[in-house]
Amino acid sequence: MASVPEKTIFDNDISEQMDETSRGSIPRPVLIRLDDADMHQRYNIDRPEIILGRDMLADIAVNDTRCSRRHLRIEYANFDRFGEPPEVYAEDMGSTNGTYHNGVRMTGRVLLNDRDKILIGSTLFTFSVRDQNELQADQRLLELATLDALTGLYNRGMFNREMSKEFDRARRYKRALSLVLLDIDHFKRFNDSFGHQLGDFVLQEMGRLVRLNQRSNDVCTRYGGEEFALILPETHLDGALINAERLRVSVANNTFRQGETRCQVTISLGIASQEPGMESYEELVRIADKALYQAKALGRNCICYARGGEIHSFMPTGH
Repeated sequence: MASVPEKTIFDNDISEQMDETSRGSIPRPVLIRLDDADMHQRYNIDRPEIILGRDMLADIAVNDTRCSRRHLRIEYANFDRFGEPPEVYAEDMGSTNGTYHNGVRMTGRVLLNDRDKILIGSTLFTFSVRDQNELQADQRLLELATLDALTGLYNRGMFNREMSKEFDRARRYKRALSLVLLDIDHFKRFNDSFGHQLGDFVLQEMGRLVRLNQRSNDVCTRYGGEEFALILPETHLDGALINAERLRVSVANNTFRQGETRCQVTISLGIASQEPGMESYEELVRIADKALYQAKALGRNCICYARGGEIHSFMPTGH
């Protein structure tokens, strides 16, 4: 059998690398939000048609009272022709307040060019064409801006943005919304006894356990220090209690192992759900924090919740 020349193998490797490089340099269309609510939030245009609007079922749901439910249609005309420069059009869907393209009210179907500005209601987007390498760099910058480096959960700034958005959405559409605040019990004493290195490891593991016990649409955040916050859209108080108890038990039963060291921790949790008359998400946070304080006062490793202006302790079935 004839041997394969080394040059052929080398050439194949280069060819594969060039293919990978080429794939990374193919331009992709994206919308980037520019207003204060979700500054720099990026939406990939990754299908032939995308609908923007106030409807929760829109492909890009915009929490803006000046937007129509189905406000704008984005058409990726050559979506199936991989490798071609993107040919993307925008078309207003008969919205009440219209769509503005580079400051001019849109009429008919408009071809979008890189860095074009699109205004729907009071929400501003820029259209951009980026290659995969640029998109990955953008994603990394977004992660640095929104994620907590230690736990991998969203940070406090992201909590405020998501909490505001979900609160407004729940109030407008009369949807359920619950908030869980939780705190690692006696964490300062734990750090003093075991050291900050193990303390950081426990926080990392807490991030993992929090993610494991939540749904994909729940927003998991490190609220600050040893405190975490869970935003639970479409969740009534009873569902939030079940969720919180599952997490409490998961943490209490977990052995945190780092090298030769073994330890266990517990958490206290406070829960509040959106109720009629609440005017802001800060009020919901304040009530959940009050419930958390009560859980710690009752001896920790337990759950308290707010209902009708009063704080109650939660006793799971079978206890």
